[in-house]
Parts: sequence; C-alpha cells; structure tokens
Amino acid sequence: NEEKIVVQKSGNAKYTYNTLQEITNYEDVDKVKDIISQIDWENKIVDMARPADYRFFFQYKNSKIQVKAIIYNVCISPNKNQLEIVSDSDGYAHLNKENSSILFETLTRENLFNLK
Repeated sequence: NEEKIVVQKSGNAKYTYNTLQEITNYEDVDKVKDIISQIDWENKIVDMARPADYRFFFQYKNSKIQVKAIIYNVCISPNKNQLEIVSDSDGYAHLNKENSSILFETLTRENLFNLK
C-alpha cells in the first residue's frame, strides 16, 4: 500500500481540526518524510500555549488495517517564518526557515512567508 498524508487545519472550536487535503503524490510524501527524518528532535514534553495551527499524519491508501498514526502538530511562529512541530513519539522541534518553508508549502500549498 502506498502512503498518503492527511493534513488538517485548526477549526473554529478549540482543538477541532478539519481536513484540508490529502497528499497522495509520492514525491510530496517523500519530501515530508525526508524533512521529518532529518529533524533533530528534542526529547521533552511541550505544553503549547495554543492549539496547533495544523496537524498531519501518514496513512496507507486503501488500507483495511488500522494503524495508530503518529500525529505531528504544527504551529506557526509569531514571526510567521518558522514552524514548530510536536509529536507524541518524537518530541519537539523548531525547524529552520528553509525546512519550514518547504514543509508548509508541501502541506498547505501556501507560501509561509506570504502569511499575514
């Protein structure tokens, strides 16, 4: 089974998320996997001041098997130029500007630096 990425955006109610898109293009899936694998995760518990702006997880397409997904919670920095990621399995990471831009554009199809 090929993998896809389910991307969700924060909803109107606190801690609710709506599906933004499903990424099925294998090049985009690999791009996200590469960034995640290169992250130098900090092994600490982080209590974010607000709900994540986005979250995403990998899922097998057309799979009948339920696999517990690792959810990656993504927050946009106050300066809107970097991402912070929190994962139950990996910990916490603050991405550099380049990887933040690539990851954000891949997940949302928007340019991080154009956010207001």
